[in-house]
Amino acid sequence: MYDGARTAVKCHAGLTESFEIKVGVHQGSCLSPLLFIIVMDAISDGVRAVLPWDILYADDLVIGAETPTDMQTRFTAWQDRLEGRGFKINASKTETMSCAKAEEKLEITDNKGNKLRQVETFKYLGAVLSANGGCESDVKNRIKAAWSKWREVSGVVCDKNMSKRVKGKVYKTMIRPVLMYGAETWALRKKDEVLLERTEMRMLRWILGVSLKDKLRNEDIRNRLEVVNIKEKVREARLRWFGHVERQDADCFVKRIMKAEVVGRRSRGRQKKRWRDKIQEDLTALQLTADDASDRDSWRKRIHAADPSTTRDNTA
Repeated sequence: MYDGARTAVKCHAGLTESFEIKVGVHQGSCLSPLLFIIVMDAISDGVRAVLPWDILYADDLVIGAETPTDMQTRFTAWQDRLEGRGFKINASKTETMSCAKAEEKLEITDNKGNKLRQVETFKYLGAVLSANGGCESDVKNRIKAAWSKWREVSGVVCDKNMSKRVKGKVYKTMIRPVLMYGAETWALRKKDEVLLERTEMRMLRWILGVSLKDKLRNEDIRNRLEVVNIKEKVREARLRWFGHVERQDADCFVKRIMKAEVVGRRSRGRQKKRWRDKIQEDLTALQLTADDASDRDSWRKRIHAADPSTTRDNTA
């Protein structure tokens, strides 16, 4: 399949002469991701650490360490291994981030002496990770992405000839999923929940063509478009993921990470809300326990946040 593969480039002047491809996998091929993973798995054997210190997804690599010295050592080892097998690390696209409570300056360099840029937020697989451990940056990033999707479908959701039911379906299937991407891992503060709800209501009011001057209650607007409060959908997504992990075997690495305890003492005063604290709040609100997750069908029914139309259909 790859032996003697040749290609040409189509441009305004026509088709160029064909040339041989000696590096990389075929673009657009369904087999390419699997082949890349197999190669990366073989190359990283011996230098790769167990989760959560190393996280690999295709060519997106995250390396973790407890000290800057260990980080420099591990990065150098990875670079030597990859470049020794024909890969290259782009220093301009590689970033470092310190998750320590006190601001720490990281001086990580590559083999050529190029210093890696230190950032406060890091985007990985569409989710924004923050140095302070909160989800505020990720929430703002999802809101930005949702408005971008909104502009793509504005011709439908703002069309006066479209029914409210169709507009509501477009919002629920094309805009809300973008707004909630990664919500399973969010430990939302009250401020973040208000920001999400405010964004949703602004979109829904725009869909109906009403403003705050019309003095319509948020609940009435949601009922007209058959949309449930986004806070309830975020809670459903968070509990759905929790139940999925809870049903895994004890040796599952995701479950081990979820159950892991961070070494050290928490500071005095009001603490930051952790993901497990938010899960406990969700369980208490729905009168559930972690043991209830063992019954998958019953769990999904009890955590489901039904849209108004679904509720009426079930009542009928």
